[in-house]
Amino acid sequence: MEAEQADFRRAGKLARQVLDDNVVDRPPVPIFDLVRQYGLGISEAFFAPPHDNVAGYIDMEKQRIVLNRGEPTTRKVFTLAHELGHWLLHRERVTEKPALTILLRTATLKDQPRIPVEQEANCFAAELLVPGYLLEHYKAADDDLIARLFGVSRDVIRYRLHRR
Repeated sequence: MEAEQADFRRAGKLARQVLDDNVVDRPPVPIFDLVRQYGLGISEAFFAPPHDNVAGYIDMEKQRIVLNRGEPTTRKVFTLAHELGHWLLHRERVTEKPALTILLRTATLKDQPRIPVEQEANCFAAELLVPGYLLEHYKAADDDLIARLFGVSRDVIRYRLHRR
């Protein structure tokens, strides 16, 4: 039996479709508005140990993304985009296995688990938050400046610069 592979093409295509449908033409991508546009609420909570390494999750029943209040804004932004990716790409699978929606904090995007649905949600989030057609205008700039313009971490910018 062959192991399931992440469908990066599908994830990237869907992210671009969301951007096109919502006429996003400059950074930063309005992720809070986009999440709400797709019918999801947003809330924050303090996650106590041993769950303090959870960046956020999506509550499918309540159609709400819950963010870890203790995380930096750039992490919350990525978590929103990641969970929106699960909502749009994996809704049926996530409803069956809610644990798939829990995003654990790791050092970098490249250190994320090799679970196909997580890889797809990360790809969706990175493409949504830093679309190639917008990144192209700024690629000569310093990573820190680009990160500030897009409202994401340097890690996300580096990931996008190396995966275009």
